[in-house]
Amino acid sequence: MHDESASQAALPLELPDPPLHIVVGDANRMATRILLEDASFPASVVILHGEEGSGKTLLAQLWAQRVQANMLDMMPRKGGYYLLDGLELHDRDSEEAMFHAINRIKGAEAYLLITMRDHPSYVPYILPDLASRMRAAYPIGLTQPDDAMLRTLFLKRLYDKQLRVDEDVVDYCLARMPRSFAALHRVIEQLDATAWQSQRKITKPLVRTLLND
Repeated sequence: MHDESASQAALPLELPDPPLHIVVGDANRMATRILLEDASFPASVVILHGEEGSGKTLLAQLWAQRVQANMLDMMPRKGGYYLLDGLELHDRDSEEAMFHAINRIKGAEAYLLITMRDHPSYVPYILPDLASRMRAAYPIGLTQPDDAMLRTLFLKRLYDKQLRVDEDVVDYCLARMPRSFAALHRVIEQLDATAWQSQRKITKPLVRTLLND
């Protein structure tokens, strides 16, 4: 957690331009509806959790643009929206800072979206008071992708990296890689690095070697 966000005046978030679309599947359908479609925020503190590569930051950024959210600050304005992306609790000091930040949000009747990897109930907190606050928050989980979503994301990441891969090689890779966002992210990064270093076409033997490492 970046403690400086709790000591600055309200600052608008500097966010990248949103993508033309977000890939929606069973893994993120509920989160997309709550954050990007519903008319009201479900609670004063909402925690969006999911593994690396699951799209937490993208969803949070789109939500922040939708509601004009600000960085977390010392004195949240009444009814304001705030975002804390990528919460990490390292020690007692970071937990105390988070505890007081949540209290300020509640005191101002404001709204806070937190993104983090783990479900808030599974985090080994040091401070019982923070544990109580975090476990009372509204959790939204991003689950593992189904086959259709995994394929769509795989093709999108290949396009983003400007990697040209034959369809039969894509099918071969998808049939053999683990079914998770983290695995998808790792495989794409490996393909990109290998293609750049070797200047070779991505083939089935190359994919087999990468997946067996």
